Amino acid sequence: MKTRNSIKTLIGMMLCLGLLIICSGEALAGTAQAPTPVTFGQEMSVNRQAVDGNSYEYFMISAPVGSYISYNFRNPGRSYYSVEILSGPDTGYNNFVSMGVYSGDSKTEDAILPAAKCLVVFKSEYNDPMIANFTINIIPDDFPNTFNTAKVIGFGQTIDGSIEIDNDREVDFFTFTTDASDSFYGINIGSKTKSTTEIQIYDGHDETYKIENGNFSCSGGNTNYRILKLEKNKTYWIKVFGGYWDDTVNYRLTVYKYQDDAGDDWDHAKGAKVNQKVSGSFQSESGYSSADDDFYQIKTTKNKEYWLELNNKSQNGGFRVTVYSRANDESSKLKDVSSVYVYSGNKNEYKLHLSGKHVYYIKFYDGGLNNGYSFCLHESVKSIKKDKPKSLKTSDGYSATYLSFKSNNRYNGVEVWRSYRSGGGFRKVKVLKKGYTSFTDYGVKRRSRAYYKIRYYVKDGKKTKYSKFTKVKSAVRRY
Repeated sequence: MKTRNSIKTLIGMMLCLGLLIICSGEALAGTAQAPTPVTFGQEMSVNRQAVDGNSYEYFMISAPVGSYISYNFRNPGRSYYSVEILSGPDTGYNNFVSMGVYSGDSKTEDAILPAAKCLVVFKSEYNDPMIANFTINIIPDDFPNTFNTAKVIGFGQTIDGSIEIDNDREVDFFTFTTDASDSFYGINIGSKTKSTTEIQIYDGHDETYKIENGNFSCSGGNTNYRILKLEKNKTYWIKVFGGYWDDTVNYRLTVYKYQDDAGDDWDHAKGAKVNQKVSGSFQSESGYSSADDDFYQIKTTKNKEYWLELNNKSQNGGFRVTVYSRANDESSKLKDVSSVYVYSGNKNEYKLHLSGKHVYYIKFYDGGLNNGYSFCLHESVKSIKKDKPKSLKTSDGYSATYLSFKSNNRYNGVEVWRSYRSGGGFRKVKVLKKGYTSFTDYGVKRRSRAYYKIRYYVKDGKKTKYSKFTKVKSAVRRY
């Protein structure tokens, strides 16, 4: 008798499945029934008595292909039941959800509908009544999830979005087009929930076009960014995804454009002039393939003596500078300014002997994001007229007098002048080359007070130019 009942059950199941396929979800024969339409957001129930030890109940989900759903199945009865969701008549009833729900349990998950009609099948193999309560909801998708339907995002525009389905099953796509300017582009992502948000940037409309350094992530509750030098007049795509811990991801996305203040290679070096102060900043961080290198070109005058002033206006780190005598030639680095490092808040000065009426190239690199700098290539013969040595100090001595002053790399050196009266009669007593910071005068008269003043000098060809004198200071030789 038991074997006969099992055969009957098997035949009934086969008939049911066959009629489902043939009738495309219409009224079912035998032990089956016409599927009940699912009403989204409404609690629905099952209460079916077993027939020959088996119970079945059918529902039909109708929604556009690719819709996101969440479902909650509860078991208030005494017996275990299983539930499956099958793709609809047009796709051969393939299983894409399968779970079991024990007595007193509640199961909640989400899924993407592979067909416009999907069949929900409840089944119990116990003689007890099959009792189930369930709710199925449509989850609205806020932004497109394909390359071809990507939403355009403007520069400076902030978009708040969600990854509604977890585990990388749902993505949001955005697109933007660069312009003809020499710019950097920043992509900023913030995760407003505890799950990680991830970004992938493409320069083409499928997965094979991932760009270098275009993948980065942001942990829950934080922000992260990437600044890149992108091609001009080109379209790019951004894919946002995440939710690796079964959580909905709420994110905030912004795309910025940063105008670059100088060319990034020899061929696009920005022009500068002698005696002109130039300011700039790094638009991207060092260490990436698209780190910001700033190139300048500057043509000297007929004069040959110069000094280069480099200022680091940032407190966030230093940068390096190299001067070249030829474009596209690393071997043309000037010995005095080859990969010199300028620390935060510092000013460096370098005396240079350059060819007249020649184009030189200055490269700024290895700087931090937004680190500001300035530079000026001064003509020594012009700047010296407004300059003078600083901090001249004198000291008495037993058999000599002593002078000290600050070093200066701008000019060729310092002249020391002496007199025995404060009001005049000064004569040059010593010429010191660049780098000296003191002078001991053994030639001063015994037991006398001497008066001193000093000035810078620079030689440019046959010309010698001088700075202003310092104020007069005195010292005594006691013996």
